[in-house]
Amino acid sequence: MITVWEFGYWDKGWDEPDCKQHWSGASSFEPWGIEKALDRATELGFLSASDREKVRIACLTDGEYFFGSESTSGWMIGQNEDFTCVSPYPYEPIWMMVKIPGGNIYHCDWSETVCPILSSLEIEDLNESNRIIHRNLTLPEILKIFLLEGETNPKYQDVCLQCLYAATAEQSYVYYLSSKQWIQICRQFTAEEEAEFMSKKNNKLF
Repeated sequence: MITVWEFGYWDKGWDEPDCKQHWSGASSFEPWGIEKALDRATELGFLSASDREKVRIACLTDGEYFFGSESTSGWMIGQNEDFTCVSPYPYEPIWMMVKIPGGNIYHCDWSETVCPILSSLEIEDLNESNRIIHRNLTLPEILKIFLLEGETNPKYQDVCLQCLYAATAEQSYVYYLSSKQWIQICRQFTAEEEAEFMSKKNNKLF
């Protein structure tokens, strides 16, 4: 199971009728890793760069970091135990790296990205276009290619969650290779998804 995190802040005591609370991340059904929660706290001005590592360690040690209190204004980063994040295919070799044509070092050409969940027919088209770099790997094997430190890399959990939950091209995880090439992380259909897809295709339901 992967731990997911949330960030929230409020302007006065929680019991106050006009208290305004703002929550994002797992509490909004977004599978955030710890780094993304820290990023949001920094972006909104609650967390300074100099305190980031201290807060990160506190979160990983205690499961949360609380500033202020429930009876005053404050903010927090914490684990969300109600959001069960378990990969349905943690070690299945269904992951691949796909080339994204065009773009430059600063910008990916998102018009050339594909759906991150691919049927066998779509994979065949990509293969014929020579766009698939690595295929038939598990997600940890894919991530180890560009996150060399593996799970010890601070970005690992956020990237893993993004790959697992991406449902559209815009939600995909993409990165830039030193060889001047943008790469998109995709996966092929599971056997069940492929069977459902082919059944709909054969019955001309799309």
